[in-house]
Amino acid sequence: MQKKITLIKDGQSRQFILGSPSIDQIVRKLMAAGWRKDEAAVNARDKTGQPKPEVKVIELEPHKFVRRNDVPLVSVIMPAWNAAKFISRSIQSMKEQSLADWELCVCDDGSDDETFATAIDASAGDRRIKVSRIPHGGYAIATNCALCMASGDVIARLDADDRQHPDRLAFQAQFLLSHPDVDCVTCDMTDIGLSDELLKAHATGPMDGERYLAGWGGPCHASVVAWRRVYDVIGGFSPDEEWDGDGGWNCRAIKAGMKWGHIDSPWYYHRRYPEMRSEKFRDLQDGMHVDLLRKYGLASV
Repeated sequence: MQKKITLIKDGQSRQFILGSPSIDQIVRKLMAAGWRKDEAAVNARDKTGQPKPEVKVIELEPHKFVRRNDVPLVSVIMPAWNAAKFISRSIQSMKEQSLADWELCVCDDGSDDETFATAIDASAGDRRIKVSRIPHGGYAIATNCALCMASGDVIARLDADDRQHPDRLAFQAQFLLSHPDVDCVTCDMTDIGLSDELLKAHATGPMDGERYLAGWGGPCHASVVAWRRVYDVIGGFSPDEEWDGDGGWNCRAIKAGMKWGHIDSPWYYHRRYPEMRSEKFRDLQDGMHVDLLRKYGLASV
């Protein structure tokens, strides 16, 4: 008989099927981080007296993933700031996905333009899209807000000025389902222009910890698709690392021993233009990379 455990913290719950080394290790890490066993989960009914949502166990060797039927498989988080010019096209690329089992969580970071209204208009009629607005606090805070809105077991990223190939989510989600020992999966990327024209494909290859510690920037971070448990263990994005929050997340993932996968297809479409955030602060990001390695005890000097 399978032994199940439900962990709870701050109103959230996670269910695992024990018996494999990696799942058992994740449970131990979560409990060390303050999650506790839900003793009431052994009951067949919740506090309202209604039956609990049905769960479907997808058989995967050597592990098992518990598929919850009451939430989407993939939650895509999208922070947005002054992205009115592009955000409707980003949302349209979500609607064109061959995988239908997703939700999009948009957080407008107090934009000065019509980003929020444009996102509302672009999401009209699609209940899978959730849009929120907060006072301007920066990229990390907006990304974490979108993460808090997410309910799926798999978390993906999509920046508000980017797009994606219609099969991106389907193939990356399937990669995780087919490789249950992998924690995160990336894909190659394609540069696009102001009018969505394809400019140049980049074969970044998978995350390589040794190369990353030596100064390589890694694959496109916005292409990362990860199990929710990864965020449960290493957290979201730090406001203290505003100009290289992706780098800080990578450092924590490497330090935690997360296993990476990669798909050699340029399915994340990264928009290039002079005003883009990464171009404006590229010099600052390059310097922060070294500082982050030192911060997390990963630098050799």
